[in-house]
Amino acid sequence: MLTLLFNNSLLKLPFADNTVSFFLISGIFDLRECWNLPSVNPANILNLDLVGAEKLSPICRKLDAKFIEFAKEIKIRIHVLVAENDSVTFKEQSLAFAKKLTDAGLEIEFKIFEEYDHFDIIENVPVKGSEINTYLLKNLV
Repeated sequence: MLTLLFNNSLLKLPFADNTVSFFLISGIFDLRECWNLPSVNPANILNLDLVGAEKLSPICRKLDAKFIEFAKEIKIRIHVLVAENDSVTFKEQSLAFAKKLTDAGLEIEFKIFEEYDHFDIIENVPVKGSEINTYLLKNLV
């Protein structure tokens, strides 16, 4: 999960100073709500329990102060994007994570893409002229 990189390790990457935007698309930010669902983790193939799910859930993790400072300094914009036809849980998690980032003082844009679901929002990223493709290209700089 990209959001697990929101810490000091990101600052060490060679492209860190040139990063202007992050796009979090239809993310699952709280695995505690879905680790035991057969459709998400059939026969527990991810070998998770509630404690493990919490450790991997970005909504449960404290944001790294050095990352927050760095992100503010270089004015990173974080786009939390969700599909209109995502489950209510995924939409609520996206909104909650956007709020967590906003409360930390980061520049956030939260957007719901109409007529998309959890899968076709990603499938349409490379489709020239699609709403998600157009949005991403417009907000890369």
